[in-house]
Amino acid sequence: MLTGGCAVPQCPQPSETLVGFNLCNLSHSLISLGAYAPWVRNHIVQAQFWRDPWDLNNYREFSQYLADINNDRNSAEKNQQYRDNILTLKEMVLFRFEDESVVVPRDSSWFSVFDAEKNHIVPLKDTALYKEDWIGLKELDATGRLTMLTAPGDHMHFGKTWFADNVYPFLSAGL
Repeated sequence: MLTGGCAVPQCPQPSETLVGFNLCNLSHSLISLGAYAPWVRNHIVQAQFWRDPWDLNNYREFSQYLADINNDRNSAEKNQQYRDNILTLKEMVLFRFEDESVVVPRDSSWFSVFDAEKNHIVPLKDTALYKEDWIGLKELDATGRLTMLTAPGDHMHFGKTWFADNVYPFLSAGL
């Protein structure tokens, strides 16, 4: 489980023992100072994907990407076009990786979220995003058009054979 703070994917935790300029340490420091600060969110790409479970108000107000595309600003300001666009899909297939090291928590690949107050992962079907159908996932699921699969290995580390066997069938089904 997450215990607090923000991490940069595939970077070791910040270290005072590393000598000289270290991009991982710099990125950790900037995101920790404020993922939603204008300079950080405009220059550190990881800040665009940070949903701070300890500071959801700032996430909803200042996130320029994730809060927007997930229709997670506030319930009075949902963008109906986002939902309408997703509902045009014949099928939505979500993959999470067994040994995920980039997407944290890994189940957020399935739109699950971390609840900081209760210190646990909230599965998709228990989120407001799903229950209130902010982006159409509930309707996709109800009509049999939402598939959630687990892939072996780490983030996006798969071979051509695995891709051909597991992803291509979904792509070619619409042809």
